[in-house]
Amino acid sequence: MKRRLAPVIPLVLSGAISLAAGPSLEGMGHPFAAGIVEIVWQLPTNALPAALPVLAALPGNFTPEFISNVVALADFKYPEKALAALLPASRGKRAVFDDPPSGKSLIVSPQTGYVEYFNRRAEALPGTPVQGVPSEAQALQRALSILPKLGINESDISHNPETHELEFSRTLGELGQFDKQARKVLKTTTRRGVILFRQFGGISFSGSGYSVGLMVDFANDAKIKALALSWRNLKVDRSAPVIPPSQVISRIREGKAVISLPPESPSPNLIKKLTVQKFRPYYSAPDGSDPQTHIYPYAALRTVADFGSTNIVVTLNCPILK
Repeated sequence: MKRRLAPVIPLVLSGAISLAAGPSLEGMGHPFAAGIVEIVWQLPTNALPAALPVLAALPGNFTPEFISNVVALADFKYPEKALAALLPASRGKRAVFDDPPSGKSLIVSPQTGYVEYFNRRAEALPGTPVQGVPSEAQALQRALSILPKLGINESDISHNPETHELEFSRTLGELGQFDKQARKVLKTTTRRGVILFRQFGGISFSGSGYSVGLMVDFANDAKIKALALSWRNLKVDRSAPVIPPSQVISRIREGKAVISLPPESPSPNLIKKLTVQKFRPYYSAPDGSDPQTHIYPYAALRTVADFGSTNIVVTLNCPILK
């Protein structure tokens, strides 16, 4: 079966715009208080679920087999040394292996469910050859081929709930060099990669590239330049009631939502009318170094913003738990 793909842009989480029980929204868009702006709720009255799960985030379960597979992916010159240094992670202890001669390092942190590998020499530097950097399609397929080695099923990776297309974001590294004859800077791609978003119970995660699931970059000869995996053990802690549309609108008016606009959009202060057309829940992914114990859902609202002279599709990210 041919896999249908759809690129998406990861959301970045940090900061302080939040309610008592819910995710921070700062970094996911611009602070925005709609005030007296007209807001039209174009969704059916039952578009919002009655409740959504709040997740308990537990330490990652990194077995000896998992650690052995990660060491193999890193392709250390002396894998037995790396394995000996990292096996304590299978017993719940943070472990690090650093190999300065090769420029490689690997961190396994069970408490935060986080793995980070970096190869400082994989990517071409200025004045050195660029060779064998995979295409976008090849980078995606290589990343997907890594999933089984990490004990991850593709069903645990985000798919669009309507189209069932795989959702991912691309990463890119380039070197620029001024070409005297062309009189412009020519760019050469030195690495390509993807970010694969985790999903749990059909709800996708959003966050930075180091917290949403798996991020992997490939450089010269398709070698892994960087790999970051955030994969805590998760379980449903409780079912939390969701506010009705009227209260969602109130929170938007009160500045408890943030707005994400396309580049070069007019100021949100110029919006005359907002029409909410689609709702989708997301989980806010904690950072890989964050010992967060609970993960909360929020709403991403596809909205048409009427600026008077033009209409622009924007996203309103809003806390929706009571």
